Amino acid sequence: MYWAKPLPEEVMRETLQNSLCFGLYKVEADTELPSFLGIARLVTDKTTFAYLTDVYIDPEFQGHGLGTWLVSCVQEVIEAMPHLRRSILFTGDWKRSVPFYEKIMDMEVVETKVGEGLAFMEKKGPGHPYFR
Repeated sequence: MYWAKPLPEEVMRETLQNSLCFGLYKVEADTELPSFLGIARLVTDKTTFAYLTDVYIDPEFQGHGLGTWLVSCVQEVIEAMPHLRRSILFTGDWKRSVPFYEKIMDMEVVETKVGEGLAFMEKKGPGHPYFR
């Protein structure tokens, strides 16, 4: 993923195997293998929790509704979890991504006062692009 430090192939394979992945491919009659266009990765226990991450559409194919369709497919799976307690995602793109996920997934930015509601916390690990 362009926004993170590269992972060794074996680590990437394990990451994908331990997630619910949605792939987007272009299939052409004259080629043997489909072309990769995009991915969305859901880290989930498939019952109570879902964390959407690594949503990517090849820039050449952006602007055609493919990202909207892909994320809508993810949302359908999330909505089919009758005991879901929470679905979350993190984005630093306030201009494009926040309105997109508000519209497509009915997500909302969690804003709380100290002592009220949820506190979203993080500790950056070595794989984070701004790890120190």
